[in-house]
Amino acid sequence: MINVLIVDDSKFMRETLRYFIEDSGHEVVGEAANAEDAVTLYKRLHPQVVTLDYLMEGQNGIEALKEIVQFDQTAKVIMVTAIERDDIKTLALKCGACSFINKPPNREELLREIERVIAEKPVESGS
Repeated sequence: MINVLIVDDSKFMRETLRYFIEDSGHEVVGEAANAEDAVTLYKRLHPQVVTLDYLMEGQNGIEALKEIVQFDQTAKVIMVTAIERDDIKTLALKCGACSFINKPPNREELLREIERVIAEKPVESGS
């Protein structure tokens, strides 16, 4: 079982992701509706995977991603967003995201990516 933190400003999207994750036998350990709460919950809960929206009120997902990765360089963050811009995807991956999924998420793709990022070995600094 993989434990996951869901971060999205849309309650409907959080509920959808929760259903996909829990229905597959994994556990949602927390939910956040904004970047600030995401960082706080990450530090408290230490989830194995974070699903993180890009566009939220206040700080955006990239800013939260940077803070999470600064706190834990081995963090496994999957960006799940409606923004379909290559520059945003490139920036997210450069800032430490392990994966990038477009909304609305496909259940199988989401679960495949959660399992894939957990199976990956951490990249060593300077590689």
